[in-house]
This record gives sequence, structure tokens and C-alpha cells, in this order.
Amino acid sequence: MALSHGTTLAALLVGAALTFPAHAQQTASNLPVLPAGPSGPQLAKPCNRACLNAFVDKYLDALVAHDPSRLPLSDDVKFTENTVRLNLGEALWSTATGIGDYKIYIADPVTGQAGFLGVILERGEPRLLTLRLKIKNDKITEVETIVTREGLMGKFQPEMATRTAKPIWAQTVAPKERVSREEMLKVANLYFEGMEQNTGNIIPFDDSCNRTENGLQTTNNPKLPALNGVNFGAMGCKEQFNHGGVGIYSTPERRWWMVDEERGIVIGIFAFTVRQTLTTIPIAEMFKIKNGRIYEIEAAGIAGAGMPYGSRSGW
Repeated sequence: MALSHGTTLAALLVGAALTFPAHAQQTASNLPVLPAGPSGPQLAKPCNRACLNAFVDKYLDALVAHDPSRLPLSDDVKFTENTVRLNLGEALWSTATGIGDYKIYIADPVTGQAGFLGVILERGEPRLLTLRLKIKNDKITEVETIVTREGLMGKFQPEMATRTAKPIWAQTVAPKERVSREEMLKVANLYFEGMEQNTGNIIPFDDSCNRTENGLQTTNNPKLPALNGVNFGAMGCKEQFNHGGVGIYSTPERRWWMVDEERGIVIGIFAFTVRQTLTTIPIAEMFKIKNGRIYEIEAAGIAGAGMPYGSRSGW
């Protein structure tokens, strides 16, 4: 999860997450609610993967041009950046200067939603942008963004601008390796249940699982500094959870953004509450799922001291 000056590296190395739209909210003790699919007039103009990815590209181009008028927007479009309700054209819209090579696209034609996690340049400096677009009748009705301006170790290095995402995120999951949308959400939800119960034994991690947080791989990475003589970074996903320490977090708000069945991706935004400091950190997190197991995790959250206890996602 995102680094704050009062947060230990051990805590950072054991988990991250974000939150979801009102129709998909749940409490920590409940199973995830499947995001609602399109109904009524929305069915008249379906938007497939290529269509949804094109909306993401249009958004990124308009963002860098500082011109939201380039977008097909609904009259009542809602926009948030880092949980705050704003007008399109504000915040990152006025400071974005380019698009990096790090790009992960997520498409959910069932709910008419498009997602993106990648690098944006802000006044020439690399940032991570996590984006959710809701499309209805060829117009953007909702825009939700998380802008990550620091890595776990501080300022992003310039090389972040030319890095590329891990190939696993663009890989299509073979039909025989897919599970239902409902099962994908249940698998991802177990990640947070395991965090709250301080155990990895209930989480279906694949042995090859890795996690990247704010651009840094925090599993199977022995180059990370040890804490109190323990090299958490060298551990795998399950081993880190079973070593203890993840129970310092709770995730009272979990919002499942979308499910990409073809790519095997579940993504959402989660409010991480740090129990010792009573602060809340919103984090976007996605999971690569095959055969009902978690193969890869990518998280991007707001770095710094966090937000006031009980802060919500703005949706």
C-alpha cells in the first residue's frame, strides 16, 4: 500500500487496495457484490473491448491536451480525483504533459466500464494514473481517478516514464482457465479477508504470485531493505501474509469497479484504514486470476500521511 512517513516498510510489503461505486459497496464481512450490468436503453449501444479501450485513449489524449471538450460527455458527468469531486478540467487536467509507456487496459463490456492503470507525465514528472470510465449510449457518464505522485520510497525515478507493464496483464486467459465473474470477485475478496484475519492460508495465491505497489515489486524482491532483521521483500505473497503484520489494516469500504473476464482481471478501489494511526488511505488494486487463483497483483495508492479516519471514496 502507499507509503507514509509513519508507516513501516513491513506494513507496506504485505498488502494494498482501494474502493468501489455505490451499487457495489460491501462491508468487510460480506462477499463482494457483482457490479451491475447494463439495462434498458444502455443495451441499445453496446461497447465491446475495442470500443472501451478507445474511450480510454480518447480520455488520455484529451487529458494531455487539457481539453475535456474533446470527449463525448453526458450532461451530468461525475468526476473525482483522489476521492474529491471536481469539474473535468481541474487538477491533473491542468498539469498533465504526456503519456508514458506503462499501460494496462481493463474492459468490462457487461457493465459498460473501462479501466486503465499506467504512467502519466505531470509537468514532465512520472505519475501513476488509475482510471475508471462508465460509458452509456456512447457517452462518458462517470470518471473516477486515483493519481499516485510518489512511490513507496519517495519520488518516482525518471526511468518510470519509459518502463512497460508486466506482459501478464495483457494476456488473454484461456477459456478452460476462466472462472465465473462471481468467483473472480470472491477470490479477490479473500485477499482482504486474509489481511483482516492476518493469514494467507485462506487466500488462493498461486505459487508464482507477485505484487507491485506504486511501481515497486514488493514480493520475491530480496533487494528491498530488511526490517528488524527480516527481509519481507524476499518473501512470496502467501509467506508475507503468514509472517504476520497485515492485520494492522482494515478495509471497511471495498468497491469493485469491474471484472475483465477475457483478461482475468478484477479491479477496484479500497479504503485502507491503518488501525494504529487511525488514518485512511485509498488504494486502487487489481488482481490477475486464472483457474481461481491469484497470479499477479498491482496496486496504486495515494502516498503521504493518508486521509482522515473514515474517509470515503467520493462515490
